[in-house]
Amino acid sequence: MRAGCSIVLGQLNRKHSRRLVMAKVIVVGGRENPEKPNMGQYLVNALLSLGIEIVCVRTSSAVYRPTKAGWKLLKTYFSAPSYETVAAALDEHIDGVDAIMIATPSNREIERPYVDYALKRNIYVATIAKDLLANEWDKYKPHLSMIGHYGSVGGRSLVLPWAKMQQLPGKNYHLYGYLNATIECFFDGTKERSPHEMYRTVKALSLAEPESEDYVSCVNVEIGSDYVRKIPIFVNACLLAADASSMTPAHFEKYVELRPEHILQITNRGERFALCISSNDTMPLEVEKGTPGTLSAQFGGLTILGGFCDPKRNVNLNGWMKGGAKNGVKIIFQSGRNESGQTETTGEGAGPDTVWSAIINLREHLARVGSRA
Repeated sequence: MRAGCSIVLGQLNRKHSRRLVMAKVIVVGGRENPEKPNMGQYLVNALLSLGIEIVCVRTSSAVYRPTKAGWKLLKTYFSAPSYETVAAALDEHIDGVDAIMIATPSNREIERPYVDYALKRNIYVATIAKDLLANEWDKYKPHLSMIGHYGSVGGRSLVLPWAKMQQLPGKNYHLYGYLNATIECFFDGTKERSPHEMYRTVKALSLAEPESEDYVSCVNVEIGSDYVRKIPIFVNACLLAADASSMTPAHFEKYVELRPEHILQITNRGERFALCISSNDTMPLEVEKGTPGTLSAQFGGLTILGGFCDPKRNVNLNGWMKGGAKNGVKIIFQSGRNESGQTETTGEGAGPDTVWSAIINLREHLARVGSRA
């Protein structure tokens, strides 16, 4: 079985999407810079293309009113994010707003004040950032019906709602995944191009994290920072029982960074980064724990292992990892120690279209409760 976001995105064009068009939102993050857009600007452009009213955009230094004709400066406002400064910037714009949509870099000190501000006012949040939920899932678990987070893992491939539908808590399985489209795109491309060239490519495609400076830092940030935040969200949302304790990035063993020579060896061997989560006492992924570029954790009865391997040597990876900016999840159900069926999904991962996952969250919320407009 395969699932992607194309079916769900198609629903945005149906007649009953009128509620979505009537929505009023505030966007957090963004800048008006066509030469170098960030995720906030991609989100603004997508919302405007649907005719959704953006009451304002809160950037790091100002509040704007965006329209298709341009961005109007409403107020210059330099302040570190806190509940009080968020309220001071947004209170005059909040009446009738259906949602606050967060498209900032992943940093819980930035995310938290906006999420808390929205929840206190019973306003829905749709976010593509991931640091807050990765580290404070327990705190926000009671409020998840008001926090849309499809974009935090899987981008526009929508692996979170797909995996939730599999009802995995308590089942016996091996779950394979590649949940970082930057890593997938980078190492797929190095079959024909140098790591330097592929770093420039992923940077140009808005796939690399802002803090990366070269191909080595890019790969280490994507594995040692991005992946270790995505996996706890995925585990908490899809693999653990509702009353279970929550996983955080702190549950991973210490990450050992890759050096240039490691990356060159990986590309020469044609290896790819794969993730496996096992709900039983077996681990079929041939990766040595503790080696550079490896992720490892034990939590909630799950064994989690990620690292570089030859996909041709694993029957469940061979031919499945298609390359490009993709995300994918494959679940092999077990009966005892024997396979008893499987299901999988693949789709586009990171990049500008990640913002559509937040728009799908908004649409689902409005379908449940309607617009305040």
